[in-house]
Amino acid sequence: RKLSADDVAASTSSSKTNDLKSNRSSLDNVLGMMRCLDVLMQWQKLQAIADDVWPRLDPSTRQHVAPTLALATWGLGKWEQMRRFTDLMDSSTAKASFYKAVIAIHDGRLEAARGHVNRSRMLIADGLTPLLAESYNRAYPSMVMVQNLAELDEIITLRKLVADGKNLEAEDYRYH
Repeated sequence: RKLSADDVAASTSSSKTNDLKSNRSSLDNVLGMMRCLDVLMQWQKLQAIADDVWPRLDPSTRQHVAPTLALATWGLGKWEQMRRFTDLMDSSTAKASFYKAVIAIHDGRLEAARGHVNRSRMLIADGLTPLLAESYNRAYPSMVMVQNLAELDEIITLRKLVADGKNLEAEDYRYH
């Protein structure tokens, strides 16, 4: 039997999240529920669980779930929370640079955004060739990230054109 979104939601009662520090299997269950809600893009339910368990998570676990929560808060338009989760990420990862680029674009800091996009590309490039040699399936998430970075680049370019008052060029660029 496949789990539906309602099954996952029903299993996320706060009674299952109460004794996280003393019970590793309980923590593993909560993290599993969070992963399920992430895949289902149930951002509000994911955020509710995160809000409930966050005070009881150790720093290592917080850093581990930060990328998932950054994506969820981005999806909910909760920019300050996204910033907080992004700041918890390991800054030497492509994901951290990607999310920092998204935040910089939102803040209108386009040069900083471009720097984060370039840093993310460099970090991905270091690991992409070995992943491709291994298998396409292993490389796929990195390839998706490369595409997302290209889209962020286009957003940055378009916003710069608009900010510079080059509206006709921006219109042409939008439809290229």
